[in-house]
This record gives sequence, structure tokens and C-alpha cells, in this order.
Amino acid sequence: MVTQEPRLERLRPLGEGATGRVELARLLEDFGPLAAGREVAVKTLLRPDDDEAREAFRAEAAAGAQCSDPSLASVLFAGEDERGHPYLLLPYVPGRTLREALADGPLPEPLVRSIGKQLFGALAALHASGLVHG
Repeated sequence: MVTQEPRLERLRPLGEGATGRVELARLLEDFGPLAAGREVAVKTLLRPDDDEAREAFRAEAAAGAQCSDPSLASVLFAGEDERGHPYLLLPYVPGRTLREALADGPLPEPLVRSIGKQLFGALAALHASGLVHG
């Protein structure tokens, strides 16, 4: 994981969950091996004063930095923004969400099997690193 602070232009929201928000951003300058102009995802903790949420976010950062699997997003950087909110810099992977895909109807069986295999691989990589998901 790179230790320098990235310079980013935040472009638009990608999604929000119970504890975090993800935004699309663009690197304004080279960042480690990533060239300026590259799109990245920025996941920010919504409740930085919640110690339990902050600890879970820290564990997610550690897991993303130490585990490697094609189905896991690598954590490129972990830091705090100007408001003191922890955030993670992740590779941006364009595509549809599962919710969007399911809006078109049931998924074909080969796709469901492929998704299951990818999920299994990701969980196996976490477990091999001594981590357990959620």
C-alpha cells in the first residue's frame, strides 16, 4: 500500500450503505504505479465517531491490504479526509450492481455459478489470511 496522500477530484457518488459511501474519483497526479487521470473508488466511513464502525473499517483496510485474490478489491491507500472521516482508496471496477442486474429478471444459471465461484474464492483468500468476513 502506498503511504503518500493521493490528490483526488471526486466525480460522483456510486453508492451508499449502512456505514459507508463510495464515490468515483480521478487521480490528479501519479499515485504509486497509478497514472494521473486514472479513475478510482473512494469509500468513506459515514459515522467516524462510532468506535465500532471505525474499528470495522480499519479491519477492512487491513484485510484489503494483506489479501490478494482477483475477486477482492485491493486497498490502495487508507487515510482520513479533511473532516477526519476515514476513507479507503480502491480500484474502480465499472459495471452493474447485482441489484441492477436482478432488475432485468433472473440471472442465467452459468452466471450465478460464476458469481458463486468468485465469492467462494474471495472468502477462501480471506480465510487463508486468518480473516473472517462480517
